[in-house]
Amino acid sequence: MTDTHIDICLVRAPGLRAWLTAAGYDRSVHVCERVPEEFDGLVVLGDRHGDGSGVAPESALAWQPRTFKDVMARALAVAAAVGCSDAMMAVVAAGETRLKLLRDRIGIDRKAPVDGLPRCVIRVEAPEGDIMPGLWVPDLVDRAAGVHALLGAGAPDESFPTALPDAAIQVITLPAAVMRPGPHLYDMVGLIAAQIHPSITS
Repeated sequence: MTDTHIDICLVRAPGLRAWLTAAGYDRSVHVCERVPEEFDGLVVLGDRHGDGSGVAPESALAWQPRTFKDVMARALAVAAAVGCSDAMMAVVAAGETRLKLLRDRIGIDRKAPVDGLPRCVIRVEAPEGDIMPGLWVPDLVDRAAGVHALLGAGAPDESFPTALPDAAIQVITLPAAVMRPGPHLYDMVGLIAAQIHPSITS
């Protein structure tokens, strides 16, 4: 590998490159393939070799978000470290504006009691068996004015159940991209909302 300066080295940090691209970050971003285990899930800043060499793990930033709020907070933290904080804040603000407008179209206040909200579960189809994604995905359902019937925010992914406890629970199948914490998650909220609140598409 050449000794070209790498501004950011992503170590198994899915979704982060998309956030940096959305914020207009125009310097080098390298995805590490062979790195020490202690860098798993970290963002190495100022790495010259793209392999984590010469950089202490404690000087890196963690990229292992568990909730939707955590995804945005960590994207902003990385942006602040590399000098594109204002641009990233604009990306997040634009996404939040989209979600507010969506909620206004649905006509349900965010403080509305959850008892009256539609209940659903999210399914991602996979060759080895369908998945019920957790982590930030239940938050996406919440932002779409719904309730995830089986998982709370931050819960780990699970295999999709063979049967649901209530026939009224709606099953929403989404692409595997919902399991990557990038800015496209705002689009995923819209996809969920369109299925649990079909009137907004009419």
